[in-house]
Amino acid sequence: MKNLFIISIILFVAVFSYSQTAVTVPEIPLENKYGLARAFMYNNMCTAINIAKTEGKTAEEYGILLGNLYKASWPEEKGFEEFAQDCIYHLVCLSGKMDSESPSVDLTNQSENKIVFAVSDLHPNLFEQGEMWGTSFEELIQCWEAVYNQIAGKYNLSYTMETDENKVIVTVKKN
Repeated sequence: MKNLFIISIILFVAVFSYSQTAVTVPEIPLENKYGLARAFMYNNMCTAINIAKTEGKTAEEYGILLGNLYKASWPEEKGFEEFAQDCIYHLVCLSGKMDSESPSVDLTNQSENKIVFAVSDLHPNLFEQGEMWGTSFEELIQCWEAVYNQIAGKYNLSYTMETDENKVIVTVKKN
């Protein structure tokens, strides 16, 4: 009986140890982490716009709500050039195709009162497909423009986005 008990325990331990799945934490290259984080941000934004639409709000109205929330986290004092540089930085981080080395943001006009830049490949999948998660590329741009225009207003500036073929033209100017 004792041997049967010992054999049962040995078999139980052997079966239990072999039945475990091997789960590991992967080492992911920084470029892949960035790509996933960017896609996650895009998908969350499109999904949130779609949810706002089901609640009766337009993409622009939702963007105004977001902008009013976000602007509280921006510093009280920020100059025209500093704000424009932050906007360019954000769009450089979020635009461009992952397999391309070409710059995704080009400055096209710069004066003491206005900065204009062109952004290529802003959410390329949405642009190519026309709609994702119930949100169109145009609605994403409307929301984005409304968010940043609310923040710009904190500094007595304006922020506009216009689509031009496969680029988005962004203008930041003093009011």
